[in-house]
Amino acid sequence: MEDDEEKEMELEALESIFMEDLTVKTAPSHYELRLVPNPDSDEPEDNIVGVTLEVRLPAAYPDEVPTLLVRPIVGVTSKDLTHITKLIRDEAEASLGTPMIFTITSVIKEWLDDHNEEDVVVEEVEELEYIDDGDGTPVTPANYELWWTSFLAEMDTGDVKEVKETGKEFFHRRTVPELSAVEGAAAPAVDWSAFDEDEIDDLDDLEFSDSDDEEDEED
Repeated sequence: MEDDEEKEMELEALESIFMEDLTVKTAPSHYELRLVPNPDSDEPEDNIVGVTLEVRLPAAYPDEVPTLLVRPIVGVTSKDLTHITKLIRDEAEASLGTPMIFTITSVIKEWLDDHNEEDVVVEEVEELEYIDDGDGTPVTPANYELWWTSFLAEMDTGDVKEVKETGKEFFHRRTVPELSAVEGAAAPAVDWSAFDEDEIDDLDDLEFSDSDDEEDEED
């Protein structure tokens, strides 16, 4: 078929460019491309960011937008993936009627080149792992996990009868002073933007009585 011939020609061209960085799943319509800023380098510091692009070509390609799935290899956040996906979908829409995969890889490659700096990646990681708006308590995945484990353990040891506080209120009252004491500072307000809605809902669903505090004081 003529459409398959056009796809085969495009795939051959891509194979000659990307070589071992292209993996064919089902020729000529399904393949993956490994995309990094410096594909010829084996040094990790040369490729701080990288993604895999999975391509599935529909029967009507190139008159129909292909299915494009971007997955992270290193240094790319979910927010980045959303942005990259929008960029390449816009490019695909603009390129309808002509083979477009190399053009799409060029858009991704340009983004990777622009973000292949350690300072940029570190800043993005810190935004995810250390959230502090200057007024709230810094909340990291590590200290949240420690608190969550201890909180559930305390809940399991008591017979909850009288509702006094939600889990969210308990975190604010009990955990914030503990974190501040380590730093030798007064207890600040919690920055609840550090938690997603599901986590906050989980805290609000948990209830316990004053008996939990009394047991702690006796210990």
